Amino acid sequence: MFLALAGEAAQSGFNFDPFDIFMILFTVLSAFALIRALQHKNKFAAGFSTVCLLVFLFTDLVMVLNWFNALDDVMSAIGLA
Repeated sequence: MFLALAGEAAQSGFNFDPFDIFMILFTVLSAFALIRALQHKNKFAAGFSTVCLLVFLFTDLVMVLNWFNALDDVMSAIGLA
């Protein structure tokens, strides 16, 4: 069943996983945490939130590239594939 769904997604050209919604929500939550940490002038929380936000933004970029089947092209362009 799982392999049939994977093959169907490969043919459709759009690779979407329901977990992607959670990744976007965590990114928004990290941005909100950074804003709140900056408002309260908490340097440790602001630094931690910044690192979390950067990681989630990078993950979202990779996720969106995978949605449109452009991830392999980008990885080969930068020499990782």
